[in-house]
Amino acid sequence: MIWTISSLTSPKNKLRSKGNNDLVKTINEQKEKIDILNEALDYKKEEVQALYAEVKRLKNVEESHQKLVGKLYLEIKQLKKDAEEMLLHP
Repeated sequence: MIWTISSLTSPKNKLRSKGNNDLVKTINEQKEKIDILNEALDYKKEEVQALYAEVKRLKNVEESHQKLVGKLYLEIKQLKKDAEEMLLHP
């Protein structure tokens, strides 16, 4: 758009300029809100990743505990068997 000096000083142009300033201000405010929301979203993504890592760690702990419980169960079973044999053969 080509502006002439007379068009820059016309009352119509001043209204357009004021409207454009309001529009620019609104756009800048919306950009700031978007930036804030993007930061919050990034934070939430990091939080979710940390929670997934914690869940994975807890699953590994649970798995190791289940293995230990299985081993202890077998050991208890064997000890009971050994105790019965000892009672039968004093």
